[in-house]
Amino acid sequence: MKTEIIKLWDNENYEYPLIEIKEGNLETLKAHLKTFQKKEDYNIDDFLLLLEGFDWFVKTISYDSEVFF
Repeated sequence: MKTEIIKLWDNENYEYPLIEIKEGNLETLKAHLKTFQKKEDYNIDDFLLLLEGFDWFVKTISYDSEVFF
């Protein structure tokens, strides 16, 4: 199974987890995000719960440390 890793970002430099989805579903993810953002009080936790219900969603990826390269 081929996958894609998606990095979410905003203007406030919030550290969102990376999202792994099955390849070819980026536009579907974007459409769901656009609809979700229309809610008055949307947040990342609720969005990730929503994504878990889709078969094209694989997992979220968080990291514990950063190392300067």
